Amino acid sequence: YSGLAGVCLYAVDRHCQVPLKRLFKASQAMGGWIALHPDNQCLVQCSTGVARSGVMLSAFLRFHGLIGDCVEAMRWFMAGRCGDSEADRRLVHEQYKRYLRYFEDTCSLGGRVPSRTPIRLHQLVVHTVPNFDGNGGCSPAVSVYRNGKVLFDSSVLVTLPTGFRIYVDNSFIVFWFDRLLLYQDVLIRVAHQAPNSSSSNTTTIFTHAFNTGY
Repeated sequence: YSGLAGVCLYAVDRHCQVPLKRLFKASQAMGGWIALHPDNQCLVQCSTGVARSGVMLSAFLRFHGLIGDCVEAMRWFMAGRCGDSEADRRLVHEQYKRYLRYFEDTCSLGGRVPSRTPIRLHQLVVHTVPNFDGNGGCSPAVSVYRNGKVLFDSSVLVTLPTGFRIYVDNSFIVFWFDRLLLYQDVLIRVAHQAPNSSSSNTTTIFTHAFNTGY
């Protein structure tokens, strides 16, 4: 809560998806608020007012049975929010759609996920090396988030931990991890970090978000 009555803050790093549990909690909170009084309304906002807001509203509509499934709810939201704007529609990329499918499947399973078994990250291979340094290559860094919080970030480490290595050649990038334990909501961000620069001076190459229960 932000200190104002009826205002809930669900802080999510700008690189991350809204964690699955948080989608359920927000859906419950919004439904409870609306049920308190017929004049109560909910306002949902993220940095763009499109992607994460759309996912959260779609989850709310599905959770309370106002629309039959998450995909249809997102279509309804996009039609009203974005209209014919292709720029806005492109903000809702595959990772957001994946989380809508997770939410839909979890609802269908009565609030359960298929697996609660953690996984371990051993290696990440990036095929083809993007040109970020002007010489056909890049200076790669990787960060791993778990449930919206940083678990590992090579861009802020002065000394890399034992077992972690980075290899780069003309064809691919390989990150080796020391069996990094992952569970629930995970996001992996690969970025270019200019030599001798701070962690804030990084440019995202790509992100990949998933839930280990699926």
